[in-house]
Amino acid sequence: MSAFILIVENDAGDRIALLDLLAEEGYEVETVENGMDALESIKYRTPALIILDMMMPLMDGYTFLNHLQTRGLWPGLPVIVMTASPVSYRHASERIGRQYCILKPFELEDMLARVRTLVGGEGNE
Repeated sequence: MSAFILIVENDAGDRIALLDLLAEEGYEVETVENGMDALESIKYRTPALIILDMMMPLMDGYTFLNHLQTRGLWPGLPVIVMTASPVSYRHASERIGRQYCILKPFELEDMLARVRTLVGGEGNE
């Protein structure tokens, strides 16, 4: 069975690139544009991994993580956070660990390696 990954990213280019990369690797992928839509999505299905942009409109990544924590899903649920801000990267690294953070722009192969480490390769759980 393929691992289900939720991508929470407001930038359409990044969202599509990640969707294409992960789907090609055999993962089941859903994309949403903000934290509010992500919270709605996880009501119905808990992903094996969330790839989360930290700087989004409506609900930023930090607020989303707080909601996950309140629901008892995080820190147990793996989350990879992405940000273009070095300050945000530093804060996220301190909060959740550097191995779960990636600075934009990033290499798709680097992201794929992190995904494989957290949920396994070839889309398998």
